[in-house]
Amino acid sequence: MTDTDISRLTHSEAVRERDRLRTEARSILERAGSADLTGGDAERFDDLTGRAEECNARIQRLERAHELALTQIRSGGDGFATEGGSTGMHRIGEDPGPVHRSAYDAEDRPPADRQRDNAMRVLERSIKAGTMHERGAETIEKLITTGAPQSRSWTARWAAAAGDHNYLRAFAKKIANPEMGQTLWTAQEAQAWRTAAQVQAERAMNTVDVTGGFLIPASLDPAILLSSNGSTNPLRQMARVVQTAGDVWHGIASEGVVAEWLGEAEEAADASPELEQPAVPCYKGSAWVPFSVEIEGDGAGFVTEVGKLLMDSVEQLTAAAYTNGSGIGQPTGFVSALTAVPTHVLNGVGSEAVVAADPYALQSALPPRFQGTSAFAANLTTINVLRQAETTNGALKFPSLQDAVPMLCGKRIWEVSNMDTVNAAVTATNYPLVLGDWSQFLITDRVGSTVELVPHVFGPNRRPTGQRGFFCWFRTGSDVLVNNAFRVLKVTTTA
Repeated sequence: MTDTDISRLTHSEAVRERDRLRTEARSILERAGSADLTGGDAERFDDLTGRAEECNARIQRLERAHELALTQIRSGGDGFATEGGSTGMHRIGEDPGPVHRSAYDAEDRPPADRQRDNAMRVLERSIKAGTMHERGAETIEKLITTGAPQSRSWTARWAAAAGDHNYLRAFAKKIANPEMGQTLWTAQEAQAWRTAAQVQAERAMNTVDVTGGFLIPASLDPAILLSSNGSTNPLRQMARVVQTAGDVWHGIASEGVVAEWLGEAEEAADASPELEQPAVPCYKGSAWVPFSVEIEGDGAGFVTEVGKLLMDSVEQLTAAAYTNGSGIGQPTGFVSALTAVPTHVLNGVGSEAVVAADPYALQSALPPRFQGTSAFAANLTTINVLRQAETTNGALKFPSLQDAVPMLCGKRIWEVSNMDTVNAAVTATNYPLVLGDWSQFLITDRVGSTVELVPHVFGPNRRPTGQRGFFCWFRTGSDVLVNNAFRVLKVTTTA
């Protein structure tokens, strides 16, 4: 069967053809066993899987055409015609040309499976179109396939709605002209907007969001952007980062199970771990992006750039909170969480300064079970102080700090610019150096960010500036899961 033949299949024919192709492909794999496919089998397998994907694309196109036709029927619109066919089948006209669509059979897959399949097809198209990075799509796929059923269902519908290319085009037109952009929508774009609005309304009923607005396209969602192209915030590379569809992440943390040696027929001791159930809430953050009304002529171009603007502004806001956040109306920073436990704080060896003995003191104080995966974190100023530390003979005490990937006492050291520096001329309590297992520091991002458009921005004198506004709000949180996995250096200074 050729590609042209596939493009003429009805829905039921495309489903049967896809299943036939997959069956033949599976038989080739089973025949090969554990060996790699070679020669004609490899070529045939690639051909079968490629054509099965084409059938999937055909099935999706027919289903979308069917949904559009039903929408037009319900609204009393024109622009389509039906002509009788075989039982359970009709031909529905569309532009360009007619397509075939069969009624759903009784053997259709469960709704949850169809939701997941729809979302995965949208993600695949977004990757091929270059609007979403593969890592971002993998993040969404993980949310769709793990977690509570209600959360998986909402995430699948969110991904299909917010990731729809028709919604992205409608969003671009709305951005370019907040007041009249909707009059330029095609029927497909209008339907995509309504679908996204329904998903957003469901989120509002099940979370604390009551401020309205509309969904930002999935490819521009800060939670997805920050997991896609590699965040410039080192904490996102160091910490454990998870995405969630809810307002609070719930987990389990334990200091570990006690093991012991037993003699024959000897009763085992109680080795039950003391489990903690940490909860990390996601706090509301916002980003304000003003732009000129001239953007109306280049709405699509603006949408491609707004992701970079959002990512930079969110990075700057969250980097400070992940480090020193109070946990009141903002994420709990690791410094704030750790310094609240005095037993995890070590006084510096030097006098009002970071000295070469301090990293060794932290390393010696860290429990052995966290040593293997531990790493240091410090401000660049502190790192440079240690880089200049010399022996009495003028040799560098920490030569590996000069490497492209700096190491301190055999451990990686990360530059975290929001950490304290030590200034002996100021009276302060400083925490300039931290060592720990950073997998025990959690950053959580809630997917499904919201945006509101301000059609006219006013200046200090309450007159229009010729600008519009793009106001996005998102949710993120952070906290230390196991405080004992870290040690903090304390240096007190007196002016």
